[in-house]
Amino acid sequence: MLGRPLPGAEEEVVAFVEAHGVDEAVLQAWLRPRLAPYKRPARIVFMEALPAAPSGKILKRRLPLN
Repeated sequence: MLGRPLPGAEEEVVAFVEAHGVDEAVLQAWLRPRLAPYKRPARIVFMEALPAAPSGKILKRRLPLN
């Protein structure tokens, strides 16, 4: 999960998920009792594969925050 800057001093939590066949509504329902409201993602982006370095580390700069 990353924070995307919003106008003012706020951030929107964006989650990037590498999952196939998972519905966003089901995922949000699963997260609801497990995360505090301010930690829940406002948006979930499903990707075929997360951009990673050869070491396996996620390359955050290459994630689409728009």
